[in-house]
Amino acid sequence: PDAVPSHPPVIVVAGTTVAYWRDEAEAVQTLARMVREEGLKARVWWRPHPRRPPAQVEMPPAGVALDPAWQEQAAKGGGYALDEASLLHGWRALSQATVLVTAWSTMIVEMALLGRPSVIIGYGEGVPAFGEWQHMKPVLGWPGVSVARSPDDLRRLVRWALDGRFNDAAEDLRREADRVARALDRGARERIIAEIETIQQQGPCAT
Repeated sequence: PDAVPSHPPVIVVAGTTVAYWRDEAEAVQTLARMVREEGLKARVWWRPHPRRPPAQVEMPPAGVALDPAWQEQAAKGGGYALDEASLLHGWRALSQATVLVTAWSTMIVEMALLGRPSVIIGYGEGVPAFGEWQHMKPVLGWPGVSVARSPDDLRRLVRWALDGRFNDAAEDLRREADRVARALDRGARERIIAEIETIQQQGPCAT
């Protein structure tokens, strides 16, 4: 059975590497201010990218919980923790989330499998133009997956998610995510080859 989001609602912020989202902390601060200024009964839970060193992660503002599992792993040198307890911790975090905020993360697909909305950051330092990535185009078209083009846009879309405005799209969202996660459209091979060919046409990467 599907897990039920916790109450009060939880806004999960899934971080990326510094190359993708340099001002990640500013988005976290925007959400913390929104919750505080609007008196929302919601919590902000921040999970920086496993490969992001602690020196690049600012102390979270009041009202924001920094993922304790990330802190523990960072103290050990960082990187992905693949033991059963760590994987279960990540699942519990998503299963209790009301909405996901990220610049890019495979957690978007995981949230979609739960029928939950995601808000993709489409502004700020280091954020790539996802519409130019062939494999991202289907995800951007899923119901319940929105792109925030500004801090005000972020606040509006997250507030909508907290208000349940994306709930009607849950079944369609699950269906779309299930097709991709299980490669039910049988197009995974073609998408991988097309992406490799695109990279080859762009020439060697600068070192």
